[in-house]
Formats: sequence, C-alpha cells, structure tokens
Amino acid sequence: MRSWLVVPADEPAKLEKVAGLDADVILLDLSCVAEGAKADARRSAAEFLSTRPAPPPGLPGARRWVRINPLGSAHWREDLVAVMPGVPDGIVLPRATGAADITQLAAEIYELEQKTPAELNSVRIVPQVGDTPAGALAINELASDPHPRVSGLSWDADALMASGGMRPFGKGVRRWPAPFAQVRNAVVLAARAGGLFALETASNVTSNADIFRNIASEARAAGFDAMVARHPAQVKPICEIFAPTPEERERAAAIVAAFDLQPEALVVSVDRHAADRGELARARALLAEG
Repeated sequence: MRSWLVVPADEPAKLEKVAGLDADVILLDLSCVAEGAKADARRSAAEFLSTRPAPPPGLPGARRWVRINPLGSAHWREDLVAVMPGVPDGIVLPRATGAADITQLAAEIYELEQKTPAELNSVRIVPQVGDTPAGALAINELASDPHPRVSGLSWDADALMASGGMRPFGKGVRRWPAPFAQVRNAVVLAARAGGLFALETASNVTSNADIFRNIASEARAAGFDAMVARHPAQVKPICEIFAPTPEERERAAAIVAAFDLQPEALVVSVDRHAADRGELARARALLAEG
C-alpha cells in the first residue's frame, strides 16, 4: 500500500473518478468536510464503499480506507456507524494523542463489526500521531506497545502547522522548521520500533513532476514506506519511487534465508551486517509484494 490517494467525501465528482486510478489505497476523507456537509459526506462515503467492494486478499485493486473526524468531535461515532456496513479496510484517525485514543476507537469498531458483514478484528487503524504538539509527544507511547489493530503510523504537516502556530518558509516547495523534522523522524522511528509501516504526509506540489519526484524520493530515503497523494498526478510517481528495488529484494531474500537456517535466532548476520526479527518481518512483507 504505497500510494494513498485522499479524496474529500463531500465531492461526488472526484469520488467517481478515483475508480479508474492506480492508487493502492483510496482514502475517503470525512475530517476535511465543512460542518454543514458532514451528513452528506457520510452518505457519499457509505455509497462508495457499498458499491465498490474491496478486492480479495492477494489480488490487485485499491483498498478502501476512511479518515474519520477526530475523537472529541461530535462526528466520529456517526462516521463509523455510516461507513462500517461498507466494510472499509481501515480507519485513519487524525489528531491521535495516545494509546487511550486507539483503545477507544478499536472498541467502537469491534462493536460495529459484530453488526456488519466485516470479520471480527479485520478493520485496521492508522493513527495520525503528529497532528498536534500533544500528539507528537505521545508518538513513542504508541510504538512501545501498539494495539493489534494498528498497522501503521502517519502524520499531517498541515494539521501540525495549524495547531502548533508554526509555518513553512521558502518559495515554491515548502521547507519546514525544526519541530516538523523532529515529528517526522519520530514517526519513522516509532513505526520501525513497533513493526508498523510509516505513511508520509501529503505534498502541496502537484504541477511540477520533477520537484515532486524529489520530494517523494527524499521521503523514501528517510524510511517512509508509503505516501499520501493529494492529486491523481502524484499517484504514479509514488508507486514507482516506493516500490522495492532489485537490491532490496535480494537483501530481503538473504535475510529470510538466513533465518530459515537459524529459526530460533533473534539476530543473524547477512552480508556482514546484523539483521533482527523486525527486519525479518519487513523482508517477508517486501517479498510478498507483487
């Protein structure tokens, strides 16, 4: 799931177009919708999910995730009630501030799974953990003992900018002040420590392909596994840039082979470098990609 194309759920015209795109994930966004349009957005998201079922596991096709409104808002429970009958693959929780938020959300999802066609414990969670200063300070808490439903961590630079009183600088491509780099690095390290994937925030560069490819390449080099696309033109370069290289596949195969020879080991040596069981899990996931 390398490319996550975010689509406002209150814009039916955009929802109609995404079916023909090659994004790995269609992220229906309820959190960005104006207060007066929340109900209509829920109906649109529910219709999208019910009319476009997810492909069977292992087969190509876009996964369907929903970004609900933050906990503490008046809308998040209604968001879940509306979309769960359509069995989304997962829920993105903006403004997550700690493990208690994930536990609360997971409990609500579990209750709704029992009333819908969803299999129990099948709907996953990706918390946006760097949206606020408080959330940024709780990132390590989520990495130390992640909830079983959590499969990845993300952050939102625009949300952090708004809540933290910070702003980018530079012309054209936004450059972020030091606190943004701290949050971004923490997301990657926490994801690695918790055995999760790291999802990079969206870029505002939509019209200059070369600049965007540089931005996505830097995110890949920084350790992110996937990236949010704000525009359909960003989907293809994200898929290409975040795809495993032949060298990465070769090393992954070597790690799996080494652990096959030493199945009880916690660490093995591969090409004169140590590899632990966390790297084994990532290697297996990489080799499983088409």
